[in-house]
Parts: sequence; C-alpha cells; structure tokens
Amino acid sequence: MRAHAGATVAKALAYINEHAWDQDLGIPEIAVEVGVSKATLFSAFRRELSHTPRKYSTELRVAKAKRLLGETDERINRIRPRCGFASDYQMYQAFKRVTGRSPGSFRKAPGSRRRRRRGTRNQE
Repeated sequence: MRAHAGATVAKALAYINEHAWDQDLGIPEIAVEVGVSKATLFSAFRRELSHTPRKYSTELRVAKAKRLLGETDERINRIRPRCGFASDYQMYQAFKRVTGRSPGSFRKAPGSRRRRRRGTRNQE
C-alpha cells in the first residue's frame, strides 16, 4: 500500500505543479487525473507529506506571488490571476495564512528586491 501511496502522491504532485496556476484546480480534478478517490488522495498526501493537496497547491501559488511581488512593479490585482487565485480576497487570505503578512506589506518589507530598487531610484 505504501508504494501505491507514493506513486499516487508523485502523480498528484506532477499534476499540481503543472496546473497550480489554473484558478479552477480542485481536489476532485486531481483525484480523477491520478485515478483515485478524493479520500485516497487525501490519505496518501497526509501519509507521505503530512499535509493536504490544497495546502501544497496554495503554498506553490503563494511562492509564485511572493516572487512576483518582490521582483516586479506589477499591481497585485494583475499578479493574482497569474498565481491561480480566483479573487483578491482569496489571494489575501492564502498569502496571510502562509506568510503571516498581507501581499502589500510583504512587498513593502525590507529585503524586497522591488523595495530596494525603489529606494535606489529615490537616491539618484
């Protein structure tokens, strides 16, 4: 059973990594793609990774949002759909849950490449 769980999780991870930016990505779709029930998918994820498929996809989306917020001047509402979030509220909630900060405060934080560039421009 353990080897099957590992294979199930590996297939699911590959699918999530490829489709994490799709706003309609959901557990039922992942389970169908992998060829298991939702319950089997959940239990395999919990056993192998100690968290859920949703948590994994959310963390991928937030990581991409962090990169774009730190490296670009693009508006948050333009970054949101590129990261797979269906609404500004959904992005805010996920970002806050994963990082402990809002997307706007993350962007303004010391260490943000975007902030350093902005500070450099102001000194010229």
